[in-house]
Amino acid sequence: MPSRDACLPSSPLGAMLGSLTQRRRPPVASDQEFVDYICEQIALGERISYRRMFGEYALYCDGKVVALITDNRLFIKMTPEGRAWAAGLAEGPPFQGAKAWLMPGTELEERGWLTEMVRITERALPPPKPKRKKAPWHEA
Repeated sequence: MPSRDACLPSSPLGAMLGSLTQRRRPPVASDQEFVDYICEQIALGERISYRRMFGEYALYCDGKVVALITDNRLFIKMTPEGRAWAAGLAEGPPFQGAKAWLMPGTELEERGWLTEMVRITERALPPPKPKRKKAPWHEA
């Protein structure tokens, strides 16, 4: 059977589409178990919440997005204060095309460290913008 790339036309568009299909990795949705574990490790009780988005999760502290969970990995939002406090921590994008976020490794097992990191990040972020009211739906 011919490869998928062999079916693409030999044009610049075909070459671009072929390279895109080779780079794309299959999506791996995060487990609810992992999200629950991270929320317990953060140990800030009701101040921590999460929302499922496209099979992955955004973590909130007092209404501010402080972290993302993608492919069962925690990415903490980059702030100058957080970066200074966790000097040497790995950095990387949570998804293709995103800016770099902080990527804790074994630090996930250290409840005190993770809690303080989230506190520092939350304090450094601006307050969430108020939600705009949607215009009422008008039928024709």
